[in-house]
Amino acid sequence: MVRADRGCWLRATHTRRGAAQFFRFFGDSNGAGQVDAVDQAAFQRAMRSRLGMANYRAYFDFRGIGMVDSPDYNRFLAHYKRKLNPDGTVSILP
Repeated sequence: MVRADRGCWLRATHTRRGAAQFFRFFGDSNGAGQVDAVDQAAFQRAMRSRLGMANYRAYFDFRGIGMVDSPDYNRFLAHYKRKLNPDGTVSILP
């Protein structure tokens, strides 16, 4: 996995031709390839934060506007209890 400049984790897979494909999975704060309770706790700590505040996390700022708020949380919930598969598809966690 690769950490992007905005702090989000990217998952890489390799094709038969050797080229890498990268996937960013919004909400996955620790690079586990899934969005679970660990990520939810991290999001809650960042909720209502703004750029410059100690608890602000750019990787939870989906819109990139310098704040983590309700629209970001709604996007987070769309990925909650889901995992990113190596082929780039998403499935529900057991």
